[in-house]
Amino acid sequence: MPEDLVLVRHGQSEANIVQKRFKRDPQAAAPDGFFDRHDSEMRLSPTGRAQARAAGDWLRRNGLGTFDLYYVSPHVRTVETAATLALGGEWVIDVRWRERDWGEFGVLNQVERAERFALSQKLKDRDPSYNARNGQLLHYTRRDPVSGRIDPKIRWMRSIYPWDELMELVSRHPLLLGDDEPMGQGSPR
Repeated sequence: MPEDLVLVRHGQSEANIVQKRFKRDPQAAAPDGFFDRHDSEMRLSPTGRAQARAAGDWLRRNGLGTFDLYYVSPHVRTVETAATLALGGEWVIDVRWRERDWGEFGVLNQVERAERFALSQKLKDRDPSYNARNGQLLHYTRRDPVSGRIDPKIRWMRSIYPWDELMELVSRHPLLLGDDEPMGQGSPR
């Protein structure tokens, strides 16, 4: 069984910039031509490329620069993120990693989201692994962050923002624990 599973959210994309505008002004209009391309064709912004470089640098500095398998969704922004991580390895484009719901969720303003997707918004607001930020790393591991002991199961999750490591959160993830184990509390590092 692997010791680590690392998920990297793509860096900021063109769509993320427009979505931020919608959050600031629910009545804002999308830029001309924005809806002429499918969401999967949105590219990384300059900030998104910097976030991907920071994520790749963080992974290498922390001994996580090589993996047995590398998967990426077919979305342009994710392929660009994978290339910018500069980890080497052979990336496999796999449609199972693509976003399925955000495309419809993301084009709505805040008021429409609250009305149509109340449960999804609640989960998104509550769980850091449900609502990964651009360029964020989710590191699931079998290695106890305190003792260094390797557990038979993946039990810990670190949520890392490579451009601001003070925001790192270490927790025992509820989805990865057995039924007989209590959920530990996350703690900022």
